[in-house]
Amino acid sequence: MGVQRSGAANGNSMTGGGLDELNDALDTRLADADARLLERYPGESGRRQPVHTVYIPADRIRAGITREWGEQAIRSLERFAPDAPALAAATGLDEAAVADCLPRVHDKLRAEPVEDLRIDLEDGYGDRPDGEEDEHLRAAARAFAPTSPRGRRRRTSASG
Repeated sequence: MGVQRSGAANGNSMTGGGLDELNDALDTRLADADARLLERYPGESGRRQPVHTVYIPADRIRAGITREWGEQAIRSLERFAPDAPALAAATGLDEAAVADCLPRVHDKLRAEPVEDLRIDLEDGYGDRPDGEEDEHLRAAARAFAPTSPRGRRRRTSASG
């Protein structure tokens, strides 16, 4: 069996019949799977999405970590861009736009510095014995679910 050359070398251009026929055949073969995917995963809902996702290894999650990160971010802003002109110069953004949004940035960092925090039990976590992994997961779950005054668990993002 020889090696088949692609493109103009075997008589088919990239937009020629061979590639078009292959695309049509693949579309036909995948039509049912594509329909199932579209039904199960219809796409974006149009709702607001978090601006970032943070993955933290399970053994490093603790109550208050997002608050600490917000405080650190505010300290960094105060040190490196203490006002709108400095932040505008550092980012290349319009100074008036920065002045308009900077108070909201500070408010956001105080109220909800991390919108989407995930417990990492894979790549950043490493290979651990099952018992150690289980204990880290339980500790992370406790950090994410502090007890409310009525003794019920409430949903939180390890804020503290």
